[in-house]
Amino acid sequence: AARVMEKVVGRVLECEGAWCRIEIGKRRGWMRRAHIWGVYSDEQLK
Repeated sequence: AARVMEKVVGRVLECEGAWCRIEIGKRRGWMRRAHIWGVYSDEQLK
């Protein structure tokens, strides 16, 4: 498990339901969509 500090900038690679795959630096993982500022529950990401 990993933790992301507040104000860290990363990239959203894709979202599937309530989860989004993110990239921060050289690390990638999944984070709940509700915990990502600026990604809305009904937003479609490609």
